[in-house]
Amino acid sequence: MIILGYELTGLEFFASIFSLASVILASMNKVWNWPVGIIGQILFFFLFMNNHLYGNMALQIFFTFVAIYGWYYWKRENHKKIKTMRIKKSIIFNISLSG
Repeated sequence: MIILGYELTGLEFFASIFSLASVILASMNKVWNWPVGIIGQILFFFLFMNNHLYGNMALQIFFTFVAIYGWYYWKRENHKKIKTMRIKKSIIFNISLSG
């Protein structure tokens, strides 16, 4: 299939869709972001395997283990709210790190 002039395989298309869905679910603070993301990572693993991109395959394995840990930790902590930082504090914090 061709999207915006770029030829995609079905595997690449579905891996991208699952990964995008995972990011959207994470932004909505939904626990389903973990299993959806893991599916995307597995699909990308096979895509990279088919194209002999072994370093990227290894990254997908690492990302999958981190996602499993994140999913476990999320469930264990009973889904606590994420704290946010105001923009002024964020700028000061970033300046102090870089200076």
